[in-house]
Amino acid sequence: MLAVKNMALLPFSSGGSVTKISVTTANGVSGTVANSTTTPAISLTLGAITPTSVNSVVLSGASTPTLAVTGTSSISGSNTGDQTITLTGNVTGSGTGSFATTIANLAVTNAMIAASTIDLTAKVTGVLPLLNGGTASTTGSITGSGALTFTAGGTNQNVTLTPSGTGYTLLNGNVGIGTTGPTYPLDISAIGTNGFQEQISSSGSDTGIRLTNTTAGGRSWGLDSAGTGSGAGNVGGFNIFDITSSISRFSLTSSGNVGIGTTAPQTTLDINGGMRTLTNAQSAAYQILVTDSTIYVTTGTTVGMAITLPAASANTVGLYFFVYKVDSGVGTVAITPTGTNTLNGVNATKSIANQWNGALIRGLTATSWLVTSFTGL
Repeated sequence: MLAVKNMALLPFSSGGSVTKISVTTANGVSGTVANSTTTPAISLTLGAITPTSVNSVVLSGASTPTLAVTGTSSISGSNTGDQTITLTGNVTGSGTGSFATTIANLAVTNAMIAASTIDLTAKVTGVLPLLNGGTASTTGSITGSGALTFTAGGTNQNVTLTPSGTGYTLLNGNVGIGTTGPTYPLDISAIGTNGFQEQISSSGSDTGIRLTNTTAGGRSWGLDSAGTGSGAGNVGGFNIFDITSSISRFSLTSSGNVGIGTTAPQTTLDINGGMRTLTNAQSAAYQILVTDSTIYVTTGTTVGMAITLPAASANTVGLYFFVYKVDSGVGTVAITPTGTNTLNGVNATKSIANQWNGALIRGLTATSWLVTSFTGL
């Protein structure tokens, strides 16, 4: 109860008697007048105060009042139950506690993503949209509506594709390295180091490439750089290895010797097995080619049938030819130099007159040939 003693606080003039005071009950305040005198006793009762505004805090509504706070006011207290929260703007949703929300279309920018970390494994499900209509899923599938480009940021950063466990990294279609238009399953276009576009290295006993033809009659071959413990032999050398028959067919040693049928050639060319050269049969004058090896000549009755040697040069030094007369006719073979080239130091012809006789011709210098004759058995 509140007693009002100082009448100077009331809005009327002194000197008379107060016969009636009316107190309007509102917002929990009520009161009475005890006696009608110049000094009345006024009692005010404070009940449940329900103001509509206190220090810029406004309450509105009857059964479910709404609280609006403006200015620098603060509110404290305890929650008496879950309240409904409603989100608007780029993110919308409504509910109590945890509830689903929706991000507006195109509301998330690249800058927002760059400044955040999104756990695609645990936080994102379903199909993810990609630029220009592509899609991606949390199972690792990415499908674009056009070309896909993966570009590393920063400086000198790698792009790494790593399978898990015993999985594979699979590339379908033609693969281009240094080219945007590969026409082969693997198409490499680059200058490379020292002119080499590709390097295959290994710490094993053999480093190589396996070539396998899977059609009927096809074989497997290996191009092999051999090290210690190599199954192909020829340590430190290069081998062409017949994988199907498990044998080396060609060997090039580290010293430059070539072996055919042997992995340990002792000379510049070491052949383990027979050697065959192609023959060229002629029955008229003929100009020998540098690709020829053995020329069989049928002269008939022609005397001096010219078999002319190639023009001597630095490229013919060490080149060999065999020329035979194979018929019993009276004709003869005339081995003839080109231009001013010489045969055994003389610019003249050498003749073969008898059947099965012949000549071994070797390029001696850039301007001369050495001719050795032999007779048949």
